[in-house]
Amino acid sequence: MSKRFLHRFILAMLLSQAAAGSGLAQDVEELTKTFKQALEFGKEGRFDSAIAEMKKIRAAMPDFPDAYRKLGEWYSEVDQHRKALEMWKEYRQRAPEDWRAHEGLIQTYQALGETGLRDQEREELFRLRKSSDIPELHQLTRYCRERFRVGGQRVTAYESFEPSAAQGRIYEFWVLQYKEGYDLLYYLGSSDLETQIGRDLGEVRATERRYFLDYNIAEGERFKERGLLEFFDLEQPPSYEFVRDQVVKRLAQPPGEWKSKSVIVE
Repeated sequence: MSKRFLHRFILAMLLSQAAAGSGLAQDVEELTKTFKQALEFGKEGRFDSAIAEMKKIRAAMPDFPDAYRKLGEWYSEVDQHRKALEMWKEYRQRAPEDWRAHEGLIQTYQALGETGLRDQEREELFRLRKSSDIPELHQLTRYCRERFRVGGQRVTAYESFEPSAAQGRIYEFWVLQYKEGYDLLYYLGSSDLETQIGRDLGEVRATERRYFLDYNIAEGERFKERGLLEFFDLEQPPSYEFVRDQVVKRLAQPPGEWKSKSVIVE
């Protein structure tokens, strides 16, 4: 837990007690201990315990926004997406300028299969980034669009805000610890160079771009293997659902069946 996060909690706690007009009606030390314990449980993956502790914070400090944010995250981890949705809505009411509220709602609506509301939140997030004067938001290159599982593998999906025209990754799907010591990355990208080569060969029309689905296997920050899986010549990028389906299909197969044109990087 960062010192900044803890200081924000303590300040909110003191303001809450002052507003109640009763001084320190609850012991500051005890609430701080509960808050730290909740975050520690969450870090350890003990989400039911984390939720139980953070609910105590919410009861004592109903106007503390981060209690709702953390509960939204943890309810999603235990697949209680309706409760997560309620928490993210509460968080957005208390922190309307925080982009993470939109990110959480996008993930939750995706999990609930409510794609229309998901897309509305996505549009709001992109609109907020364009109009906001918050430096943190403008510095972000991507946001987490979804977390899901395929078999026993946990997948974290990201979408770029502004993929570069030269070599942009539009969607990334990370599988951490795909096998011991290695992470797996699938990504949809597009390259000016590959597009121009396709046009020179008569394969890509003037109104199209070449999009490709690649994979990388990484050891720490170093890529050990990479390869091209498929490419698509289209006027618009493939939809998120299409790319997600491609990734899920391959994760369900043994590696030898989905690799193609792979390159070992030493």
